[in-house]
Amino acid sequence: MFSDEKETDKICKIYESTDINLKLLGEKITNSELVIFPTETVYGIGGNLYSKTAVEQIYKIKNRPITNPLIVHCLGRYDAETLIEITELENNIFSSLITRFSPGPITYLLKSSKNVPDYIRNISDYVAIRIPKNKIIRSLIQYSGGPICAPSANISTRTSSTSLEHVYKYFGNTKINIINDDNYVCEHGIESTIIKIENNTLTIMRHGAILLKDVEDFIKTYNAKNAVDIILGDPLCKPLSEPLCKPLSEPLCKPLSEPLCKPLSEPQGPGQSKLHYSPNKPTYILNIIDFNSTDLNFPKDLKDITTKYLSDTILIDFNSLGFKYRDLFIGYVDLSKSGDIKEAMFNLYNVFHQTDSLTCSKLLIYNFSFVKDSESIWDKIVKASENKILSIPLELLG
Repeated sequence: MFSDEKETDKICKIYESTDINLKLLGEKITNSELVIFPTETVYGIGGNLYSKTAVEQIYKIKNRPITNPLIVHCLGRYDAETLIEITELENNIFSSLITRFSPGPITYLLKSSKNVPDYIRNISDYVAIRIPKNKIIRSLIQYSGGPICAPSANISTRTSSTSLEHVYKYFGNTKINIINDDNYVCEHGIESTIIKIENNTLTIMRHGAILLKDVEDFIKTYNAKNAVDIILGDPLCKPLSEPLCKPLSEPLCKPLSEPLCKPLSEPQGPGQSKLHYSPNKPTYILNIIDFNSTDLNFPKDLKDITTKYLSDTILIDFNSLGFKYRDLFIGYVDLSKSGDIKEAMFNLYNVFHQTDSLTCSKLLIYNFSFVKDSESIWDKIVKASENKILSIPLELLG
């Protein structure tokens, strides 16, 4: 036996991340098999870019809509060049972005060349290119002999996997190859940021591990050195406005009148579905309303109903904003007690996965959308909750 394939009670085949195994798995990818592997963002499920059989398997095993394009993972700029057709200006911007952010958690959406199969792009004229940093996927690209197309290793619309435990939950009883790199937990914990390059405009198509402020800093630096300025287009996803008070005459639970994520009639890149990253429990954004009025007198039975309603829910908090209300809930967890956005991003999906096995009726995520640099994590929360907001007057909480 040339590999140290691990014997387990699972149907999947688990391989330790030895060089011998990575070469073997690279060959399997070349031969249209699928492999689940770690990256610095989330775990991915990858196949041969030029194998329609492999790509069809990816869509089938994930139950992924065929209209949702795949990200192509390359070793570097030289891999990507044959996959894109861009102008001299776009090429200059692309090169500068690579110098600043790649290898790393960023994906570039660029005009596709004819070398990219239609079944990768589907109805889009663009191709999503990422140059990952993680050594495992880079070895697989090298040993398979070319770029690998790979979405996240989860079931479509469900929470992405950031650990092997999450991967096994989805695919442990599936005939598929899985790499165990010493039980690696993904460094960033959320997906890559997707940036579309079109003429001199950069548009954030999906917020991710590279924060909006990082992109803005890049633009300032680029514009100071180049004749043509880069413009930052309107992002598809925008933060919630403050406050989110709903009149009591309206239902307490309702979606936003204007979606936070503007749907595209034809998705140009991954991560644009309305429902995404979601736990298996109904999930809502909790907005606590302070009317600053002493004239409001709520019936006692309404307070009792509110208390009973919350007693079967879990509160997901940030920076202890809702700590004072923790005893009203069956469970309480803080994504970052210190108010660190990147720590919260790292913890979010793991918290979602943990709540999947808990007994509760729903999840409430305290509204912290007004916090600086929260665009990326809020993009995930908005999609996980489908923009559903539960607004409760402060007076009903005690």
